[in-house]
Order: sequence, then structure tokens, then C-alpha cells
Amino acid sequence: MKHARNLASAVIVFVLVATPSLAGAADCTLGGDPSGPCGAVPEGDEGCCTADDTSVYCENGILCVLDCSRNSDGTTACGWDAEIDAYNCLAPLGFADPTCAFPLMCPADCVPCGGIEDAGCCAGAVTTWCECGCLHTIDCSTNPAGSRTCGWDSEYDTYDCGQTGADPSGLFPLACTGTCTPDCAGKDCGPDGCGGVCGTCYGDDVCDDTGWCCWPNCSFNDCGDDGCGGSCGTCPGGETCDFGTCTTDGCVADCFGRQCGDDGCGGSCGNCAADQTCASVGVCFGGGCTGDCAGRACGDDGCGESCGQCTGTDVCDGNGTCVTGGGCVSNCVGLECGTDGCGGICGECLYGYSCQSGLCVATTPCTKQCAGKACGDDGCGGQCGTCPTGFACQGTECVDARPCEPLCVGRQCGPDGCAGACGVCVPPLKCSENGRCYDVTGCVPACNGRQCGGDDGCGASCGTCRSSQQCGLDGMCVDNPSPGADATAGADDGSGIPSCPAGTVLSYGSCVAGVVPQGAVSSGCSAGSAAPVTGPMMAALLALVAMAGARRRRP
Repeated sequence: MKHARNLASAVIVFVLVATPSLAGAADCTLGGDPSGPCGAVPEGDEGCCTADDTSVYCENGILCVLDCSRNSDGTTACGWDAEIDAYNCLAPLGFADPTCAFPLMCPADCVPCGGIEDAGCCAGAVTTWCECGCLHTIDCSTNPAGSRTCGWDSEYDTYDCGQTGADPSGLFPLACTGTCTPDCAGKDCGPDGCGGVCGTCYGDDVCDDTGWCCWPNCSFNDCGDDGCGGSCGTCPGGETCDFGTCTTDGCVADCFGRQCGDDGCGGSCGNCAADQTCASVGVCFGGGCTGDCAGRACGDDGCGESCGQCTGTDVCDGNGTCVTGGGCVSNCVGLECGTDGCGGICGECLYGYSCQSGLCVATTPCTKQCAGKACGDDGCGGQCGTCPTGFACQGTECVDARPCEPLCVGRQCGPDGCAGACGVCVPPLKCSENGRCYDVTGCVPACNGRQCGGDDGCGASCGTCRSSQQCGLDGMCVDNPSPGADATAGADDGSGIPSCPAGTVLSYGSCVAGVVPQGAVSSGCSAGSAAPVTGPMMAALLALVAMAGARRRRP
């Protein structure tokens, strides 16, 4: 598969906690995880590399990310893959497109070379060179012994790790002119000004122009800023963006419940079909109907139109015939609208008026009800306001809509507070209330004087009371308000706590024969230390350490 990705073992993924994918985003059909808008990365399969060796490309406006550092087959570097003509995860070190048509570094991570040549130079043990217009550096001192120096490589005519001395021709000096000091003050992502990065954003976050990881949000906006320097969209000609809504001269168009006609701002709510008519209420009627006046001199043609009017005192009967006297007599005296009593109408009201008892009455303006509301329905088909970026409207209040952050510090298992889990315990280990895995084998229950309720330290309860009793806050069984037998059917010693007959002991709220086992009043079974990392998990961790090999550059 193009842009194939080979993750480390499932155990390691679980320990490291995988990065969540972007819900509803593109499929990233060439591999990788969707991670928000593309930003400055151009659309296309070719992609580019970030400063931390992550391969990315843009598919349908969504940035697809391949984290090469997670691969266990040695393909941990990002570079040009000539077999697929695109940037991919490679081994041991990636290079740029030989033609430089597609630069190695992504636009946000590209630092101008500033006079540094392709052959490069050395700043102490750091080799620095220019490639496709972007500055690159490798700190050789982090390599294994034998590759920790920077010098001239006569085989490739470049400065590289594992070499010593300067270019014997003197054409390319050993020392880099000037010293670059990374600047990450007040930044958690983006370039550091020396070819490196100040950090990487994860999940849906993107790095804004100020170097901060930002969560773009266009959930309630059709246009304008997404909160991170990007755009939620643009308005058509003649309209402007007003708090995320496209408007005309500050007027908010209103087409609620309307199919056609004016939107209140000089625009249109839509057009009716050629054979339809837009009513004053913004609804299309007619269309697809063929009037039929055959044999009719008056009345309705079946499509809302008239077949004719009767003259004089004649009236139109139900068969469309004008008759003298008798039949239905239409009556519109004093009426402006409504029915005439014979299936016809006395008139229609203009926009903004409604027919009430045959008269056109101005429609009472709707008064918006937004007192004490930050958002939500205003009672007139509109909204009381919009919530800022990162917030969503619930009822009438703007609430934080940012993703839940799991709380798993110091916990091996149990809930993470975001409907997920901090981990699972491998049987026979069980998860304690403090989120630690413990071995239940040989665990000694300890209830510290409790008869009922609570954890005995071994995953079980300290006991239950009889049906006639209830468990008190102190873990003791007490009688219900109604009369009934006590918990042990024994005598009360006057202290209010039931006692057991001789030869029996109180256990889990009942008197049972036997003696309390040695150590039963100890502090209980402790969660203990976490299970040692052994087996497949240790092997996988050692494999990751072995992958941290020497970094070398080659032309």
C-alpha cells in the first residue's frame, strides 16, 4: 500500500496511548491518521516531512500524518520514496526529491538556508547543510561512538557525522558562519528558527501563527475565522461575514419556513418552478396541475384558478353553471379576504398581514425572548446568540465543548474520567479502587470492625445485613425503623452493638462458628507494586531502544 505504515506491537501502543483519529474526516486512503486541516501543506499525494521525521500529505483538505517514529521495521525516517514518487517512512535516513520539485521540509518547518551551502559546514559537532532551499541540522554528538564528530567526507564531498577535518580544497570552510540559537520562548509548536521544531500538536489541534497548538472549530460558523488563523468559509458576492453568518449590509436573512420570496434583506429564499406561484407566506403552490373548465362557465378550474364569473344576480352552482336564484349565493360584503361562502375567496392579504374574520390585520411582530440567554431559540425562529470558539450551546448556555482530557496519572487501570479506561489488569490480577493492579491470590480480607458495606481489600464486600436491618454509615448493621429481628438474633450487651453467642464470631454481619483467622485484622490486601515488565512487553521496549541508531546524511 502506498504510504504504508507499520506500527509497533499492540502492547507498546497501549502503553503509549494511541493518538485519537479525527472523527468524520477523510479516510486517508494512502495511509496515516487524519489530523485536521492541511494548512500550508499543498494538496496532493507527494506530501513532505516535518522536522521530527513525520511524513504528511494533504487529501481532500485533510492533513494525513504518518508517525515514522512508531515503526518497528527500521523505517523511522521521512524521505523521498522513488518507487511511489512521494515522501514516505524510510530507513535509515530520508532524502529530498532529487529534482526539488517537492521540497523535503513542509512549509511550516522550512528555515531559509541563510548562505549555508549544499555541502554544508560544522558548528562544533553539529553538521548543517542546505537542501532544496531549507536548512537541515544533525547533532552528531547524539550518535554512537565513532560517529560523534563532524568533518569533511571526501567520498561524497559534504560535511557529515563520523568525519574530521575541513574540505582540503578550501572551497567549503569547516566552520559555519554565525551561530544559530533556537528560539522557542512562548511556543509549544512550530519552527525554532534553526531548522528544528519547538514541539508537535496532536489530534485535531493545529499549530497557529503564534506557535501555540489550537483546536479549530467551525461547528456554528459558516464563514470567518476558525479560531486558529484558518477560515470556516467565505460569503458569496454582496454578502459579508457577521459573527460567523453571511449577511447583507448587516441584515440577517430570515428564510425560516419559507420556500420562496424575499429573505428580508433584499435576497431570495428560493424560486418556484415555472408553473408555480410564490404565495405571500413564502410557499410555492400550483404546478403540475392542468386547469379544466370544460362545460364550466364559472367556479374553480381545479388548480386554484377561475373558469369565469357570473353576471348580475346569477350565481355559480357546484357544477360551474351560472344560475338565477337558488343555489349558493356568494357573500363578500364587508370582507377583504377569506371564503365567500360558495367555495371562492373574497381576496388575499399582502405580506405582513393575516386574514382574521374576513379582514386583513397586520401581523403582530414577534418579540424575541433572550433575557438571561447566551444562546438558543429566541422564540421567533431565530437565535439569541452564538457561542465562541471551543464552546457549544446546551439549552441556553454556552458550555465548554473541548475534548475530555483523560486523568490516568499514577493509575494502571480503571476509568479515565472520559468514558474510557486507564488500562486493564491481566488475570489473575484485579484492579483496586485506587487504579492499581493487585494479585488476589492469598489476599486476607480486612474490614476493620465493619459488619457490612465497603471493600474488604480483596475485591469483595465486608458483608450485608439481614432484611430487617440496614447498613449504617459506620459499617454496622442497625434495625430498620419498623420492628424486626436484629442482625444476629443474639443479645444486646447494652452498647447498641449486637453480640454473638459463645463459640461464634461476627463475620460479614452474621454470627458463624469458628475462630477469626490469624492476620484477619491486618490492614488487608495491598495493591502492591505494579507487575514487572517482562516477556513480550520487555522485548518490544528493547526493540524501541535499539532503533535509536546513528543519524548520517548522504547526498
